[in-house]
Amino acid sequence: AGWSANDERLLQEIGRRLIDALTVARAHHALKHSEDRLREAQRLTRLGYWERDFVRGTWDGSPETLEILGIAAEADGWADLAATEAAWRSRLHPDDVPHVRQAAERALAGLQTYDVEYRIVRPPAGEVRHVRSTGEVTRGADGRPMRWFGTLQDITERRQAEQAVLESHALLRAIVEGTTDAIYVKDLQGTFLLVNRAFAGLRDRTIDEI
Repeated sequence: AGWSANDERLLQEIGRRLIDALTVARAHHALKHSEDRLREAQRLTRLGYWERDFVRGTWDGSPETLEILGIAAEADGWADLAATEAAWRSRLHPDDVPHVRQAAERALAGLQTYDVEYRIVRPPAGEVRHVRSTGEVTRGADGRPMRWFGTLQDITERRQAEQAVLESHALLRAIVEGTTDAIYVKDLQGTFLLVNRAFAGLRDRTIDEI
């Protein structure tokens, strides 16, 4: 027997709904894949995000941020704004509190972009980590802050590498200046990259002049 008009309309409707369902499923799969990759990228770069909502009085963020700060990442790790703020403040290195506070106050006042580096002291062993935090404040029509969104990145390894370079340079300089022999280093274009006082003395110039 042939299909009736009602049968055809029913099959067409079923087909449309199947297509819609498959489209939603594909979009959900793509979104989950993107979220998984984002979480992996945050983990590898030790980068987290945070958000302060001044209208609702809430604080939210990623588990990576809590991990960097050494705060347990329970499901409600961001639920208690006062507790989260207190935990963050308790981890600030005492010597860095003034300039962190100043950076926050100036950002909220619209005087500068929030971009600050500081140290945190993580319990229980008192491990010191270097972090960099950046943020952007969204304001209402009256100019008052409504939302503050930013990132927090653990840059300890980078700071350690920079310190190692500085120490190596200082050691090299001490060795070069510790001899009476004239020492210099040039690049392939003949530009002086390094000279010691003994070499500068032979040229009757200062090191900076050379």
